[in-house]
Amino acid sequence: MIDIYLFGATTLSGEAFTQLEELKNSDYRLITYSRKSKHHNNLDLLNPFSFKLKSLDNQFIFINFSPIWLFAPFLNSLFNSKKLNLNKLKAVISCSSSSIETKRYSTNEYDKKLFKKLQNAEKTINDICFSLKVNCLIIRPTLIYGIVGKYSDNNLCQILTLMKKFPFLILPKLTGLRQPIHAFQLANVILKYVNNSFSTNKNKSLNSTITIGGDTTLSYLEMIQAIQKKLPVKHPGKKCKLISIPNKLFISLIFPTLWFSPKLFDSILRINANLSGFTPAHKILETLPEAFPIDNK
Repeated sequence: MIDIYLFGATTLSGEAFTQLEELKNSDYRLITYSRKSKHHNNLDLLNPFSFKLKSLDNQFIFINFSPIWLFAPFLNSLFNSKKLNLNKLKAVISCSSSSIETKRYSTNEYDKKLFKKLQNAEKTINDICFSLKVNCLIIRPTLIYGIVGKYSDNNLCQILTLMKKFPFLILPKLTGLRQPIHAFQLANVILKYVNNSFSTNKNKSLNSTITIGGDTTLSYLEMIQAIQKKLPVKHPGKKCKLISIPNKLFISLIFPTLWFSPKLFDSILRINANLSGFTPAHKILETLPEAFPIDNK
């Protein structure tokens, strides 16, 4: 028996991972944790000393879907604890964010602090794994989407909400590229790395950081059009008009937001930026590419 300790079970990707059929028909024992759900083991990452291993005999792996800046100090506390034996820890796999790359040169303070938090957290986890001599994989997913159970993404679902509320959306004529990844794609990628970490031959790629996206690269405008096309005929978002205007005019229209929310201004301005070119999920999964958007499986 091999134990998988899953942190952040009540996130979209965490829920997707728990629903994987391959996981249910395996020798893994999944132990899930959440701060706010009765369906999982209760754990506050800010209180690491309440954590205990379910078995002292089994090999185990840590998978983290919670904010990496909370998981890193939690792991550090376990590492420094004299009461917890991590000798049978085989690997640590943690989700970070592609924001560490895309917001590296952001001008607003919120994004600057986010970049620093992500950077420090990744370094902490890598240093601990190096000291323990265990495999470490930091995954930086970009634009996670999907609806799994009662959980939905904070990206494309927000766009759908706007399309339901307003008769039209104004977008710049030339929008940047995106590479959205479905929550189940990300979950399957992580499961593949879990399997590799327990294989006979050590997979060197586990000791690394990867930025991963979906299989389809398309412009921001094309992404919204693809979502709209997939909607049921009677869905209110189906009637929303997508109006493209020159980029200079678009920037002029959104410029006033800079005065009261630099963070919002930067986020809208990023519609023009290319946030793509990352490793597509299908290359890791060794499957055929899947078109966007992917239905829940």
